[in-house]
Amino acid sequence: MQEIVIKIDENVYTRLFDKGIQDNEIATDDICEMAKAIRNGTVLPKGHGDLIDVSEYFNKEFGDAREFLDKAERIIEADKESEE
Repeated sequence: MQEIVIKIDENVYTRLFDKGIQDNEIATDDICEMAKAIRNGTVLPKGHGDLIDVSEYFNKEFGDAREFLDKAERIIEADKESEE
């Protein structure tokens, strides 16, 4: 089984979950958008650890831990839009 993280248009997401739409009622365009989001998703590596938000640690002094976190590979980049 693959685990992926996707970015999907907010309108598509809303239509998908709004008013209990049944699978057979989902518009073809939305299905295409969802398929595109899945294809463009980030596959999480097998055996990945817990996915956590480390931003709180960047705001504190943690010595070696901060240096380690700065150098850690990013599987998924932070959502800069919500930080503004």
